[in-house]
Amino acid sequence: MFNILKGSVFYSIPHNRQSVYSVVLLKCKLVLICFLLCFDGAASVILLIVPVVYEKHGDVIDILAERALFDLNHLYADLMKKIFGKSQPPSQEYIED
Repeated sequence: MFNILKGSVFYSIPHNRQSVYSVVLLKCKLVLICFLLCFDGAASVILLIVPVVYEKHGDVIDILAERALFDLNHLYADLMKKIFGKSQPPSQEYIED
């Protein structure tokens, strides 16, 4: 192994390709494990927080979700009109008063 001084840290450069590949593979495995741990932690926090927030603010969340669905239906209708050249009637379920 060759040792190179980079900054104040020694980096070792392996002699053959197989050892280079094994170092790269090890680093990829470490990155994957860190990613999965972070993803698992974030998912756990979300799954624990969402029911509590919905229980406390359910009425407001329902109103916002219905409004978002209404807007998405209109955006979808506009997209279909641009793509296919014809408009689809909006769903009667979400028409505003």
